[in-house]
Amino acid sequence: MVSRRKYLTALAGGVVGAAVAAIGAFYLMQPRTAVARSVEPIRIGQVASMTGFYADWGTYLDRGARLAVEEINAAGGINGRPIEYFVEDDALAGRPDITTAVRKAEKLVLENRIDFLLSSEHSGISLALQDLCWRYKIPQFVSISCTEYLPTANFKETSIFQNPDMYIQTVGFPRFMVENFGKKCFIFSVDYAMGRADARQWYWGVLREGGQVLGISFAPLGTPDFTPWFPKIKAANPDFLVLAFAGLDVVRCIKQLWDYGLTPDILPKAGPDCSLLEPELALAEKEYESHHTNQYFYSTMDIPSAQRFVKAFKERWGEIPGNAAAYAYENVYLIKELVEKAGGTPREVGWDKFHSVIDSFGEFLGVEGRKWLRPEDHRLFADMTLLRVEKGRLKPMSVVKMDELIKAVPVRVGQKPDDPPKEIGW
Repeated sequence: MVSRRKYLTALAGGVVGAAVAAIGAFYLMQPRTAVARSVEPIRIGQVASMTGFYADWGTYLDRGARLAVEEINAAGGINGRPIEYFVEDDALAGRPDITTAVRKAEKLVLENRIDFLLSSEHSGISLALQDLCWRYKIPQFVSISCTEYLPTANFKETSIFQNPDMYIQTVGFPRFMVENFGKKCFIFSVDYAMGRADARQWYWGVLREGGQVLGISFAPLGTPDFTPWFPKIKAANPDFLVLAFAGLDVVRCIKQLWDYGLTPDILPKAGPDCSLLEPELALAEKEYESHHTNQYFYSTMDIPSAQRFVKAFKERWGEIPGNAAAYAYENVYLIKELVEKAGGTPREVGWDKFHSVIDSFGEFLGVEGRKWLRPEDHRLFADMTLLRVEKGRLKPMSVVKMDELIKAVPVRVGQKPDDPPKEIGW
């Protein structure tokens, strides 16, 4: 293992943001000269939903990354080179759109000549960008997409996964719900790659703990009214509900469940890390009460590195960060560390050398404390905290230590996850 690194620096500065001329893909793939390397900026692009259904997630991804860029530039850049930061909106008519995201990511690669890409919050988009980044050998840093297909069946060596995927998130969490609320579970999820991953791994996780999944229902992204699905959930009479939505979808759903009478005292609820964006708790404080989730990062972590980040974020943006902001922030600092260790970007030093630096990176000190980058599948591991909402705040209930997560989640590169049976609602 390599020695730990201190990621966090003093807050200050502004973003260097000059536009550059379009350039051909052939030139893009050529190594830059040592002279050019010394004067050219490091270019980081981000594709995220800046408008539409997931604009809240995109905003926090952008703010986390932008804060890190400002700090690094104020401190002298990366080996004396400033960072240029570009953002593209992946939404089309308010909805995250795979075709739009791929087109805009390719624009970042070919016209803006980015060296690194921060990936979308949308799991389906991150899967598509995984293929594009592999084609151009542009490292893709996934901040919040949680489908387990990313580090398994669709794994590419150019991808690094900052947030916990659903294999990781279902270590210990289903056991807690079964032991504390009962064995009967119902799963209600958004119908795309993220929600399918949540439902899939919660199904198998509940079964591992001796529980029973009474049914699985899916609703489209951006559903305005979830009440047509509620009679089926109520009729099943589960001991707890897994609610696997994100963004303002989950805020609407949890409010409508309350109005329907499925309040936390009647039906306890659990959800993945994307089911609760911490800065948005105030939007449904009453309805979120007693909701359970698990995350690598939350704003009241009693860890110096986390509190330094929270303080800097609040000073810059006037509010607390959520996990998406923390992961994007840390990804920019991870890029800094990798470039410094490699002596340049992948196009400057060659993909093979840069890849070897990724694989040897090992253990380090991140925003959430001790972390480890596993070389075989580029998952980042940290302590996972199980949290419950109490009076508008996240209260820690238990912790699954990093070493336990590593043992519980084997490398599955190239392996397709098993789906639940169709008769259960799949």
